[in-house]
Amino acid sequence: MSETLERNKQAAMEFYAMAFNEGKPAEAVERYVGDEYIQHNPLVADGKAPFIDIFRFDENGRIVEHWDVLQVIPETSAHDNTMF
Repeated sequence: MSETLERNKQAAMEFYAMAFNEGKPAEAVERYVGDEYIQHNPLVADGKAPFIDIFRFDENGRIVEHWDVLQVIPETSAHDNTMF
């Protein structure tokens, strides 16, 4: 495996661990996300703030969860005006 690929793989695992396992999506975004964040979930807008908002813990310690592989594809997307 190339050094760059291994470094990217490690960064992705660290991002996931910090954002989801440790419940620190804002810190993970600050450390690992560049200037632009494109969301793959069509129900969540693009950008860092929407990612943080959807995955931060609320006052009860719960987190919003989604199942992208099982979701119905909507006619419109929250992050652009593209029709599917």
